[in-house]
Amino acid sequence: MAGVSRRAHLLLAAAFTVVVVVQFFLAGMALFTAEGWHAHVDTGYFAGLGLLALPLLALAARLPLLDLFLSVSLTLAAWLQILLPQTTPWLAAFHPVWALALLGLSLAVVRRAALSARRPAGTAPPPSSP
Repeated sequence: MAGVSRRAHLLLAAAFTVVVVVQFFLAGMALFTAEGWHAHVDTGYFAGLGLLALPLLALAARLPLLDLFLSVSLTLAAWLQILLPQTTPWLAAFHPVWALALLGLSLAVVRRAALSARRPAGTAPPPSSP
């Protein structure tokens, strides 16, 4: 069961990373075409909802505490990203900057999840990066 959960954790983290990149494209489409912001906004909410499963998968996979912490951090950071445009203009202006931080954090989660998914069940977790 832990092996399936590890692979599901990796798949969800990788899918979210792709969605972050797609979100940059959708924002560009909204800025430079008459498409509007609906696709960008709806995709963000959908991704945020799906990401709620990431910490649960980390728990089910019995991932190391650092991986659980990163999964929870990514989920909270994504929800902060969703809430930023609904704040004051000065805070909302951090929305695209925070997206870059989300991309970096999601890549870190994917990297560690890939290492965990490759190791056989019952073996030691990968060493933490400095």
